[in-house]
Amino acid sequence: RGCNIDFTVLDNDIKRLQPRPNAEVNQYWMCDEGRLNTQYVGSERRLTKTTGAPVEVAETGRKLKFAGVISTYSTIEEMFLFKKLMEALRAGPIGFLTHTRGSQQKFPGGFVIEPDKTPNRAYANKLFGADAVAGGIASVVQELQSGAIQGLLVMNGIPDVALPADLVEAAKKAQFLAVNDILQNALVEVAHVVIPGTTWAEKEGTFMNVDGRVQRIRKAVEPPVTARPETQWLQEALVALQARPAAISAEGVLREALPDLTYGKIGSLGVKTNGSVA
Repeated sequence: RGCNIDFTVLDNDIKRLQPRPNAEVNQYWMCDEGRLNTQYVGSERRLTKTTGAPVEVAETGRKLKFAGVISTYSTIEEMFLFKKLMEALRAGPIGFLTHTRGSQQKFPGGFVIEPDKTPNRAYANKLFGADAVAGGIASVVQELQSGAIQGLLVMNGIPDVALPADLVEAAKKAQFLAVNDILQNALVEVAHVVIPGTTWAEKEGTFMNVDGRVQRIRKAVEPPVTARPETQWLQEALVALQARPAAISAEGVLREALPDLTYGKIGSLGVKTNGSVA
């Protein structure tokens, strides 16, 4: 549900996480997943070497038929721009990387831990359709294997995700593979363009939880020097395709994606929205 937390940071290193009270979400608690799974933010395994440039996605997209894969770790702003980029490229299928573990856990007082460990699946369901998200990457794999798709853009960001083996093998067939991620993995190893990514602690953005509550994340630490906010380079590619006049702030993108919201309205506790998805 997106536990509300406060950071203690020293020398650009996260030293401690503490739950921040929110009666509508986590009450006074936080789950172990959030408390213990932060080491990757400052890990020495972070991607720091950029290969190629995001604008190459736009240039190559004019020549090759593309597909896309995005994870439900991506923010509302990133998903919105990713969809716009796929539309500008007249891309084929879009696949989804998710991360579930165990089953739903309910505790006295109403506190619930969901099996889905990614923070933005609810918005992905709204934007792309629940069936498409649940279908994973099967359609992307099929079209890569058949040769119907020659280019692939992957935006992951799930730490140490178990990448589907069939996706990795199919991606090797692509004439052009661009990967945006935070840690080294099998797709990064075979990519033509590598764009080091930012974690949730290193950027501005929003997520939508299973209850439809939109909550804000704020930048707490600086990312590796070569990592660029995804909202920046996605807009750079869109501008290169003449599908967007200029890049704007993450909040500006949110106002396009969910016109009834601003960061001010979301505040520190989040807000439920029944507004339409742009």
